[in-house]
Amino acid sequence: MKKYFIIFVGLILAACAQDCSECEQKLLACSVPAPIPVDLPAPKSDGFEPDQTVIRELVNAEDKYIFEENEYTYDELAEVLLKAIHAEENSVEKIKIEGNRMAHYEAIFQLIEFAKENDLSPILVYDEE
Repeated sequence: MKKYFIIFVGLILAACAQDCSECEQKLLACSVPAPIPVDLPAPKSDGFEPDQTVIRELVNAEDKYIFEENEYTYDELAEVLLKAIHAEENSVEKIKIEGNRMAHYEAIFQLIEFAKENDLSPILVYDEE
């Protein structure tokens, strides 16, 4: 197979002895398949503004909930988050849950359940610190 390929390349080079750029184009046409056109969907522009439609919540390694730099228990946090959700001028659609790698999964799942009960979409973020 290699022998025929070498002969084929030699024939193309011999045929293009006058113009090297033409030879290069023929070689490329033979060796590189034609690109396949792909129709990608247009990006959705839903007006997502991270600061306006997302509430950020952190669960630290001690399973304490931190919201706006204050520590809360889950019961305290639920009340504070409900006030924050309803106090926002723009409708809050998502809650960003950042979990420390040492946090227990129960604390994270409590926030996911809270989000679903209040028609929010949870965004989970893994924090290594």
